[in-house]
Amino acid sequence: DCLFLAAKSDGTPHLLKAAFENCHKHNFQFSYFLSA
Repeated sequence: DCLFLAAKSDGTPHLLKAAFENCHKHNFQFSYFLSA
């Protein structure tokens, strides 16, 4: 789950990028999470 991966990261751009790439099919939800 993309949101879960994003939440589990420490917030660094590298890990956020990795989470995004791992969940590219859910990029809308991921972008929404980052914007919240």
